Amino acid sequence: MRNVWKYYFSSTEGIIYVVDASCKERMADVKEELWGIFNDGAAKQVPMLIYANKQDIAGALDKE
Repeated sequence: MRNVWKYYFSSTEGIIYVVDASCKERMADVKEELWGIFNDGAAKQVPMLIYANKQDIAGALDKE
């Protein structure tokens, strides 16, 4: 589905991006996807909430 996200940006009112804060192995993928969204011209005007889920799990990343 990631390949078609860009087609939805022009008709959306906001993006909620949920990150699994306990899965450090996927943070490189998360970073790549977020930069792809940030650099998309249509998405620049769309408000975005990045939600770090599972922060209560031991060893999970904090909000920073």
